[in-house]
Amino acid sequence: MKIHVGRRAGAHIENRLLGARRRVCVCSPWISQEYMERILNLCRCGVSVRVIMADCENNGAAVEMIRKFVKGEAVPQSKGTPQFEALIVKCRDLRSDYGLHAKVYVIDGD
Repeated sequence: MKIHVGRRAGAHIENRLLGARRRVCVCSPWISQEYMERILNLCRCGVSVRVIMADCENNGAAVEMIRKFVKGEAVPQSKGTPQFEALIVKCRDLRSDYGLHAKVYVIDGD
């Protein structure tokens, strides 16, 4: 196992994420609209995806994208699209506790 710290950690995760072939699990309190689109596109391309994120003001667009994707309102999913699961954790008190702080990325088992 390699440990990546600092500014290069994000680039490493992004490269691995976009190169996923089988399965992606993402746990992060905040996911931008841009990254959520990339994650959903992975699912459209045959990668099974699981997401855990916070439902707070900063994530409104990404949460809405997930809702539309699950309802089939987004870009049509191809036949046999792999499993997509999302757990959206409610924020308790935006001033003191987001309820979710972990950041974990598991890509093809690594």
